[in-house]
Amino acid sequence: MADTETGVVVVGSIRSRRPRTSRHSAPAPAHPGRPSRPCVPAVERGRGRVAFTRDRGRSPPSPSLPTLTANTVVPGDLPTVALAQMDVRAGRPDLNVRSMLRFIDRARSAGAAIVAFPEMCIPGYILGDAWEIDALVEDYQGWSTAIRDASDGIAVVFGNVAIDRGAIGEDGRVRKLNAAWVCHDGHYVERAGLPACLPHGVHPKTLHPNYRFFDDDRHFYSLRKIAAEVDTRIAEWLIPYDIPTNRGVIRLGVQLCEDIWHQDYRYRHEPLDTLRAWHRAGADLVINLSASPWTWQKNDKRNRVVREAMARAPVPFFYVNKVGAQNNGK
Repeated sequence: MADTETGVVVVGSIRSRRPRTSRHSAPAPAHPGRPSRPCVPAVERGRGRVAFTRDRGRSPPSPSLPTLTANTVVPGDLPTVALAQMDVRAGRPDLNVRSMLRFIDRARSAGAAIVAFPEMCIPGYILGDAWEIDALVEDYQGWSTAIRDASDGIAVVFGNVAIDRGAIGEDGRVRKLNAAWVCHDGHYVERAGLPACLPHGVHPKTLHPNYRFFDDDRHFYSLRKIAAEVDTRIAEWLIPYDIPTNRGVIRLGVQLCEDIWHQDYRYRHEPLDTLRAWHRAGADLVINLSASPWTWQKNDKRNRVVREAMARAPVPFFYVNKVGAQNNGK
């Protein structure tokens, strides 16, 4: 799994109701595919890239960080959102968390209310049989605490494995979830009204890929299976996170990678479109955390899929992917 660039993109809010897009290191998904000039200056040679938009009516980011006027994707009065497109080192949560802490500080200094990281950004994603080593999985989950403790004054959305100790997975071991974690001000953000208990601050991946080198169903338990297990509709689990910001409470929905490819999955004879479900649940914005490998013309297909989904669910949508390579040795 490989890509080319790494960094933080901060997308500022504007008054205009007409969303536009720019081609930068973390793709802006509103009206994806519309070309524009790249707008990403190097700030750490070989280590990262960063771009900012200037929000009308507010002070510019810290002078220690470069300021650019880029095309924006956020309509209305949403807060500033940072997307941390990072180089994820498979099986090295120590290095990944170290990078994440730097990006959190950078996003906070830039005035971001939310910073989002890729899917499985703490442990890495393509780990093969390492997912069957319980002690290793416990260690991976434990690193979430360091991110939670660093969330003072900012909401952090990131991908990591989550353990449901009260249940068993398909492999007969403790149940593992490929999950999005949400924390703010040193606490995991809880959601009232879920049909059953989940680990604190966690939302599981709904759709699991099982093709090529993906083995999600072998290692993890999907939200589809959880919902069926307790005889509930998937939509009942899509309760937005309430994120306090200086512009009031923002209701956040999250997806994980494959959740965007809803046309390939069916639920009660309809495409399993979680973006539409989040929109119906009242989400103010939705962030997709991905660990999607590069393939020829995949961006064009992804952009087409997002455009079709947003036509049915016109909600501000953000997408953040990883970079670097992962190889499970097989």
